[in-house]
Formats: sequence, C-alpha cells, structure tokens
Amino acid sequence: MAALGAAVVASMQMSGVTMPDVAHASLPDLFEYLAAPRGFAQLELAEQDRFVDGLIARFREDGAHRELRRGLDACSDAQIKAIQVGLEPLAFRRIIAQAREYTHQPREKRFEFLKAFDEKSSAETAWLKGFGDPAKDLTGRLGTGLPSNPEEFYKYIHAHTTPAERQVLEAFVNDLKSYHAVRRAGGGAAPAPASSSHP
Repeated sequence: MAALGAAVVASMQMSGVTMPDVAHASLPDLFEYLAAPRGFAQLELAEQDRFVDGLIARFREDGAHRELRRGLDACSDAQIKAIQVGLEPLAFRRIIAQAREYTHQPREKRFEFLKAFDEKSSAETAWLKGFGDPAKDLTGRLGTGLPSNPEEFYKYIHAHTTPAERQVLEAFVNDLKSYHAVRRAGGGAAPAPASSSHP
C-alpha cells in the first residue's frame, strides 16, 4: 500500500501537481489540489475515496468543520467552480462502482449492502450540510452534488453513462428506492427486491 501511495505522489509530482498530505496540509494547499485539473481529478477512484475520507476525518470536529467552511468562503467563485468540477465525478463514479458490486451480491445479502451504502451516504450528506449548523454547512459553497430530484437524477444518468452502465445503475437505484420504502414502513432485515436485470 505504501508503494502504491508513493507511486501516486510521484506521478502527481511529474505532472507538476503534488498531492498534499490531507491530514496536515494547509487549507489553501488542499483547495488548490482539489481545483487543479491535474490534481485530485486525475487520481484513481480508490485514491479519491481515501483522500475524501481523510478530509472528512480531519474536519469532522466542530472547530475544524467551521474552519473548513470559512476556508471555502474565502475561495474565489472560479476556484469553487473548479473544486466542484473535480469532486462531482467522484460521487457518480462511486455510485456506479457500488451498483456493479451490488449486482454480484447474493440475494440474501442485498438488503445489508443497501443498508451500508445508505448509512455511509447519509453520514456524508449530514457532514456536508454541517449537521444542521449553517456555520458548518459546506453546501452553501459547494452545492449538494448530484441531483436529488429523481427526474433530474435520471436525466443525469442518461447524460453520463453508457447503456450498460445505465442498466446496472438504474436497477440499483430502483432497489435503493424499494429499500427506502421498506424502511419507511418499519421493515427490518427484509430481503431487498430483485430487479429483473440482477442475477
């Protein structure tokens, strides 16, 4: 793993953008990396995940969370737009990766898979929204990410996927909606509904 990290850092240095240590780098350095065309956006999905998870871990506590929001407020609109462009594909690529993994889950494990996915997504959304505190709400500058309206989300899917990806993703989203319906109805460990495209 250390060798992989060193290789990623080396590749970033060769392209003129060094990946900062997310645990210790200054906010300007982190924002510069997130906004750089050859920075965060060029990382493999797993590396992007680790970077974002590290960012959340570092700025989860109340004071640090507020500091992050103040740092975003100090960014120019152009830099914020560049950060959004860098981050948006990650959320979508993660969903596609999860959808693919979901199709390989045995039927009896699908409910737990959806539960874990939903819990992580909800936790990240709550963090982005500052856990209800406007002084920590990052969406005021970064937006809310992917469309939350189902109709707009399906339009987004059609514009950003191949037909094969779309089939897998739409099946996953449909089962996720069914999972939410089960939970709203007070259901527990009920099996996730199987879409016709699932094995």
